[in-house]
Amino acid sequence: GADVSALVAEAQDLISRLEASVGQKFAGPDLISSPLYRHLQALTSEAEKLFPAPLQPESNDRSEHSEASPAPSNEVFPVTVPPAEAGEASEAGEEGEAMGEVEAEIWGEEEEEEEFTPVDVGCSWTLIGSLFFTMVMFYFVNYPDDDIKRYTWSIINTTLSIFTAVLTFQGIDDLVMHVAVTPVLGAFPSGWRQIARVMIGFVIFLAWYVFALLAIALASGMFKQ
Repeated sequence: GADVSALVAEAQDLISRLEASVGQKFAGPDLISSPLYRHLQALTSEAEKLFPAPLQPESNDRSEHSEASPAPSNEVFPVTVPPAEAGEASEAGEEGEAMGEVEAEIWGEEEEEEEFTPVDVGCSWTLIGSLFFTMVMFYFVNYPDDDIKRYTWSIINTTLSIFTAVLTFQGIDDLVMHVAVTPVLGAFPSGWRQIARVMIGFVIFLAWYVFALLAIALASGMFKQ
């Protein structure tokens, strides 16, 4: 009825638009290798099996004209799609349009020039600086002068000790606060609870200080004397 004719006309319009989009991107042998062209050929064969009669009958003059003047090799090969079922034709047309949009996005991304953001520039300078610093450190630890080697290793030892001490202190302090202090005093104490939390922080500091003194005394051999 009228509904079927309208759906068939809509499917033919979608196929025509897909053919136009394919024709803008490919020509000649490139069109044959295109997945969109192969999809159109498969759609054409399925439509011919379902509907042997074409949508618009072609005249003999047109066929004779096409036989007399073959199309050049660089032009896009025409594809005539007979009407198929309304549901299948509309789904195939939508799938073809989706494929065309994906290819258009890929082609557009390849043509556009890549732009670098300030974050990209900052990361690149950080990597270059880290590489340069590592090269300098390797140069100084292998320097011919023994004094340069000793001072270099001393600086590396001091730097690693500071970073290790800070990270260890912060980790254990946060653990103690989260497990023992925060459940009792709360996350944001006020009044006497705030004063108690400050005092607990000083107690943790004194504990670490005493631990450091004992470790130094044990390493120096004072307890043996």
